[in-house]
Amino acid sequence: VVVRMLLGETPERRELTGVKVLAPYFALAAAAREGSLAAFTRVVESHGAVFARDGLSHLVARLRRNVIRSGVRRVALAYTRISLADVASKIGLEGSSSDVASVVAKVIRDGGEGMEEAYIDHASGCLCSRGAPNVYGTRSPAAQFHDRTMFLMDVHNEALRAMRFPAKAGDDGETEEQRRERRLAESELATAIAEEDDDDFL
Repeated sequence: VVVRMLLGETPERRELTGVKVLAPYFALAAAAREGSLAAFTRVVESHGAVFARDGLSHLVARLRRNVIRSGVRRVALAYTRISLADVASKIGLEGSSSDVASVVAKVIRDGGEGMEEAYIDHASGCLCSRGAPNVYGTRSPAAQFHDRTMFLMDVHNEALRAMRFPAKAGDDGETEEQRRERRLAESELATAIAEEDDDDFL
C-alpha cells in the first residue's frame, strides 16, 4: 500500500476497509488523499509503532512529499489565485515564505493534474492557476453527444431496414422439385403419426 502511494497511486477505500490490520494504512491513505500535513503527522505519530514493526517507517516518512504535492494540487484546483501563506496554512506547511515558494515551485515543476498552467506570481506572493477546467468550454461534450446520437441513429436505421425488407418466403435456395419432395415426405410422416395415434387409442 505504501509503495503504491509513493508511486502516486491512492488506494481505493474498499481495498483497505474491513481488515483490521490495514486500519493504519487506511488512515495513512486518507491523510494522503486529503493533502493535509497535520492529518499525516497525526497518523504517523499514532501508528508509528505499527509502521516500524512492518519495517515501513522509512517509506512512510518519504510519503510526506506526496502529501504536500496532493495538498498543493487540491488548492490549485480550488483557487485560481491564492497567497502562498494561505497555501501553507491550508496544507499545514511550516516555514518561511521562501521555503513555501520553493516547495510549491517544485510541485509545479513535477506537474500533474491541475498544475499544467499553475505559476507563482513572486511580485504578489501568490499561487495562480486556471482552477478546475471548464469542460463545457471545450468541444468534448458536443463530440460525445454526437457519437451517442449517431449510434442511436444507426440502431434506428437498422431496425427500420429489418422491418421494411422481411425475408421472402421460400427464398432458401430450394428448387420446385425439392420443395415437392419435402412436402410429400412431410405429409407421409404426418399420416404415419396419425395412424400410430389411432392404433394406440384402440
